Amino acid sequence: MEIMDNIQQGNDPKSVSLYPTAMRFGLIGGLCFVVYGLILYMFFSNPAEAGMGAALYQHGLSTAIFVTIMVLAVKKHRDEDLGGYITFGRAFLTGFVTVLIARAIYALFGLLYATVVHPDFAKEMQDNLRTMYENQGMTEEQIEQALKFVEMFSNPMVGLGFVLVWAAISGAIVAAIVAAVMQKDRPVSQ
Repeated sequence: MEIMDNIQQGNDPKSVSLYPTAMRFGLIGGLCFVVYGLILYMFFSNPAEAGMGAALYQHGLSTAIFVTIMVLAVKKHRDEDLGGYITFGRAFLTGFVTVLIARAIYALFGLLYATVVHPDFAKEMQDNLRTMYENQGMTEEQIEQALKFVEMFSNPMVGLGFVLVWAAISGAIVAAIVAAVMQKDRPVSQ
């Protein structure tokens, strides 16, 4: 009977850690992002050839991975760990930690790729961007100004920091949306 009571009432969130679920799905998400990154580096490494449509598709696919991993983590934590109920705050934290872990893994992969596997990657990307900007009809002054901005992020450590900050900001926004949709409060006992 005790087991049935726990299933109906849900587990006490104070006795259940969200971190095993967030770690598990963060690792899965990180691996998904690494595979996704490898595919991008193999087939779409030149933005001048890929075009704007490919860039939008890539962003959409990345966002889909981002959201899916977060939803799966919150759903698993709510339904299996907490007996079907989860507060907004708990759902937010679960999603946020999950995506931070996934993005940190992907950022470290990017750092390793750009410094060890393909050290000329940043230079090649700048050359490809120059070609893309020329094809768009930008003046030499506009191209130089844009490339100065891009060069700032060519340093792998700056790029890593930027990715982590962006992951935190976008992760917080998406986690709030996911939490609002997936929260399920316990019914009030009468």
